[in-house]
Amino acid sequence: MTINHKLIMKEVGDYVGITLGLLMYTFGFTFFLMPYEIVTGGVSGIGAIVYYSTHFPVNYTYFLVNGLLLIVGLKILGWKFLTKTIFAIAMLTMLLGIAQTIIPKDEAGNFVKLLGDYPSSSGTLVVNPSPDFLLSLHERIKDPPQSICFAVRDNVIASL
Repeated sequence: MTINHKLIMKEVGDYVGITLGLLMYTFGFTFFLMPYEIVTGGVSGIGAIVYYSTHFPVNYTYFLVNGLLLIVGLKILGWKFLTKTIFAIAMLTMLLGIAQTIIPKDEAGNFVKLLGDYPSSSGTLVVNPSPDFLLSLHERIKDPPQSICFAVRDNVIASL
């Protein structure tokens, strides 16, 4: 491998790592924090506050606030220093937008709370495995997108 090839592979590895980290962040933020209206720190937390009060999408607020911060950062630090930051902001803006469209919503348009109700249901199943409870649980998770989210969540929890 030449030095240029090693440098290119290192850069590609950095961007793949950034993308994977952003995918994980988007999943956790959108599917587990937003339905419970939990606010995080930073610009995405500002976006969540704006969303909870106005229903203005988080990804738009995230992009606008970061855009203003980037203008200041570009004047001070320059393009070369901020290329990965610009990539991360653009990628997270896109991922948050996609995630907010695929997250399960109830009839009123509110995000379905995936974490709180179903672990308690699983605990109840262990304590009282009645057929009536199993039928009600099946009725509540028959929606395929929700079922996928539950399966992913359960595998994540099981792996811990």
